Amino acid sequence: MKSIIKKITAIAMCGVLTVGSVLMTGAVSEDENHKDFEVTSTTQKISNNQLFVTTTGYTENTDKNFGAKFQTTEEKDYDIWFKDCINAPRFLNLPKGEKFVKYMMTQGHGYFGNVQTFYQFDKTGGEYVKVKIKLSDFSRLFNENGTMTSELSDGSYKDFDFTYEDFETDSIGVNCYAESGAYATSGGAVTSFAPDKDGYAEIYVSRQLGVDTKVMSYRYCRLKDGAHCDYGIIGDTLVGLTCGDTDLNGYISVTDATLVQKYVAGIEDFDKLQLFNSDVNDDGEISVVDATLIQKYIVGLS
Repeated sequence: MKSIIKKITAIAMCGVLTVGSVLMTGAVSEDENHKDFEVTSTTQKISNNQLFVTTTGYTENTDKNFGAKFQTTEEKDYDIWFKDCINAPRFLNLPKGEKFVKYMMTQGHGYFGNVQTFYQFDKTGGEYVKVKIKLSDFSRLFNENGTMTSELSDGSYKDFDFTYEDFETDSIGVNCYAESGAYATSGGAVTSFAPDKDGYAEIYVSRQLGVDTKVMSYRYCRLKDGAHCDYGIIGDTLVGLTCGDTDLNGYISVTDATLVQKYVAGIEDFDKLQLFNSDVNDDGEISVVDATLIQKYIVGLS
């Protein structure tokens, strides 16, 4: 009986959201909305408990010392080096019902990553779309040209450009070099990317409502004079690359459903990314059905 009452209440809330939406206004301005974004014609379908691992933008100069490791709570490893995915994507099949910790591996430094955050992949099956984005529009981690900047131990700063830089050895024979890399995760898609000279990268994103797109990144440097750094960023969100996030603020709320309703009514304009995020059922058009699905997601009915 309690479950029935809960469901009836949730459905009623959807109705309230629909009625109240005509009184609400958009939460962000046109300038805040705009993010440089383009959908490519490439898609990939995977099954539940499967990972799709690929690379984009790699050249002969791209640092190849990275990979992804998915470790169970029982410390069983499922890992792959990104250099093995350059010519063709790879697939990892994971056991059902397991919880995993995600890591980024480097050949010289072992691996780093999450130690207390767990992920499950039992419901990650579906379609993934490759998109091209201006990285700096989606995360402060990246500069305009796609590089990442870190402070060294001597107070100076260095830009990391996804290449391996060999500085030979210092006066006591220690190897000096710099390396950097990053990969995006969106549901069951893992994309190791190298941006172009203008700061654009291609990654795969989930078409499943509410699934965020996050980045793991790594930067290491040791110079001959001893200056050094060792940085890893875990789970930085690419804000706006979430199906259902119509206002592009990183969250799904009643505002997103409201904007879809206003677009359908012809009183709101959408850019490319908003159109992409608003087509929740992925049927090629935006309608009140998409707004309803967002409302159901908010109250836990999806």
